[in-house]
Amino acid sequence: MLKIWFSIMIALTVFILGCKDSEIIIDNSTQAMLEEQFSLNFEKTAIVSPVDIKVKFVKVTEDSRCPSDVVCIWAGQVSVLINVNDNGKDLGDIKLTLGANKDDAVIDIGEYYLKLIEVKPYPISTKRIEPSEYIATLVVSTSMDN
Repeated sequence: MLKIWFSIMIALTVFILGCKDSEIIIDNSTQAMLEEQFSLNFEKTAIVSPVDIKVKFVKVTEDSRCPSDVVCIWAGQVSVLINVNDNGKDLGDIKLTLGANKDDAVIDIGEYYLKLIEVKPYPISTKRIEPSEYIATLVVSTSMDN
């Protein structure tokens, strides 16, 4: 009887530890490093080390970029909302824009800067981009120039 009880306890422990690992996967967060570019899928979060800044790609608010298979007068722009949490303090949703004014792509978040580098996929006139297809490339750095 003691062997059965011991076996059940081991099985339960393995099951509980296995569930804990799957919670990490369900969390959908990725690790990123300060001063290094990282890509973030729509509605996903990155934790920037060693500064404990969490960055979540909330949504694309505008994508008026000229499709790659069309000739346009204006190149257009793409804007995203990024939620930022700095050491447990919610800084809210921040709008970053890639377009004519390069200053719209970077914002001061305390001691650091958050910069939007790229948003994929690039539009094609014959294909609608679903929100879940977007990927934003960002960097958190100590300088506006990175």
